[in-house]
Amino acid sequence: MATAIKLENASKVFMRNVSIRGFNKGIEAINSDLLLSGVDVRRCGIGVELVNTHATFHDTFLMDNNVDLVVNNSNAHLIDTIAKRILAVTPKGDISINPYQIQSIAYQIINTRDITEKKRRLKQLWAVVKYTSLAWAFYQIIERILRYYGLM
Repeated sequence: MATAIKLENASKVFMRNVSIRGFNKGIEAINSDLLLSGVDVRRCGIGVELVNTHATFHDTFLMDNNVDLVVNNSNAHLIDTIAKRILAVTPKGDISINPYQIQSIAYQIINTRDITEKKRRLKQLWAVVKYTSLAWAFYQIIERILRYYGLM
């Protein structure tokens, strides 16, 4: 199998409402600048691979891939994607972790357009998640993003 979408030296690329399934690589971007909105990459070897690329992910799902995201010398802004991922894996009806509070904050992250507010809500989400039974599942993802934005 091949790569579904390959970009090289591309600038100002906007992918909207794209669905990719079952490739070795879903999206490969080299020396590029792109915005992914409403992109859904599943059941691929590597969901998205970025090399020397600036990428912003909005309302995007990377799930059920062997590796969701590979980033080499690149910038990847993923706050909304992380919030959606947390919504997807948060169990329904497990009162031991208070999924309603976690899900509420995740929805607030997704629905606000203000990046400062997104970052504030992400810190709030981390404060709630780190003391739950699912903390091991979310810890590294959220911690890396907080460090990236200098919030930790």
